[in-house]
Amino acid sequence: MYIYCKNCDWSQDDFWSWSYNPLRYFVRESIPSYIWPEIIIREKRIKENGQTVWKRWRVLSWVFLYERLIHTLKAPFKQRWWTYSSWKRAIRRNNGYWPNCPKCKHGRLACD
Repeated sequence: MYIYCKNCDWSQDDFWSWSYNPLRYFVRESIPSYIWPEIIIREKRIKENGQTVWKRWRVLSWVFLYERLIHTLKAPFKQRWWTYSSWKRAIRRNNGYWPNCPKCKHGRLACD
C-alpha cells in the first residue's frame, strides 16, 4: 500500500514484508525489465492549479533504471511505517483514525 499526503508532497514506499522488499524487487524485477535500451512512457501524479493530474513523458529505460536505483537506495530512510502491522498500530494509537502526515501534520493521508 503506497501512502501519500493530499496536502503536501510527502509519500512513502509500500510496506516491507517477507514477500516485498524494495532492494530485492529492484534486483529481480527492475534490472531485468529495463536493462535493454528502449524508450518507455513515464507518468507521475502532480498538482496543477489545485487539481491532481497525471503528467506523461518519454524516457530512455536506462534513465528510468537509474531513477529506480536512487529511489530504492533512499527508500529505507524515508519510511515512516515499515510494515502493515506498524501502520495498524499507528491507527489504533490515533483512536481508529489515520495518523497525521509526518511532514505537514495536516492529516490528509491517502493510499493507493
